[in-house]
Amino acid sequence: MTKKVLVVESLSEAAIRLLQESCQVEVRLGLSPEELLQTIGDYHALIVRSGIQVTAGLLASAKKLVVVA
Repeated sequence: MTKKVLVVESLSEAAIRLLQESCQVEVRLGLSPEELLQTIGDYHALIVRSGIQVTAGLLASAKKLVVVA
């Protein structure tokens, strides 16, 4: 099964290409906290930087999530 990775903040193209070698990567910049809550349930990994807060509510909505980076 291919792991699904959600990238919600800017990341270098080289990093995205590296992830794409082994994962299904979706880049969705500019999601509101509500949109992220509605979206996160389908993903195994979430890649953030400093602009997104990973809250308890977000983690509770992320049933498949195994890593946050």
